[in-house]
Amino acid sequence: MVPARHHPCFDFRLDASMGAGNTFPAFGFHAMRNRKIPNMKLIQTLVVVSLLAVFAASADARNNGNNKKANEQAEKEKAKKEKERAERKKVREAVDAFMTPRDKNKDGSLTKEEFLSGETDKAAGEKKFNEANKNNDRALYKTEIQAMLGL
Repeated sequence: MVPARHHPCFDFRLDASMGAGNTFPAFGFHAMRNRKIPNMKLIQTLVVVSLLAVFAASADARNNGNNKKANEQAEKEKAKKEKERAERKKVREAVDAFMTPRDKNKDGSLTKEEFLSGETDKAAGEKKFNEANKNNDRALYKTEIQAMLGL
């Protein structure tokens, strides 16, 4: 056997024991097994941390695609709610604009006399009041006025 040449980290051995009559030398690559590598724990820790960083980055990239879809959906929902809120505000303002000048006692409803105070044609106004007063309680509330105005 030929003496092994040494490397600081690996053993390169020239192995001529291939079998009887075979003179072609075979090179065996053997990692050093009994030597201590300085800072091995540090190297292992750095390898593990770098692998975790790669996995976290790939998962984050996947989640960004999902978050983008979720954010778009949330924006659509938010826009829809804002539109509904604006429509309700418009209806509320229209009902208040109709009620405020007529509601003399400020109780939030219009009696027949309060309703007719803003009408020029009293007979048509009385007919309109009776049609709008669905529950026949002799007063129009905001929901009945809203229905009467077609909002």
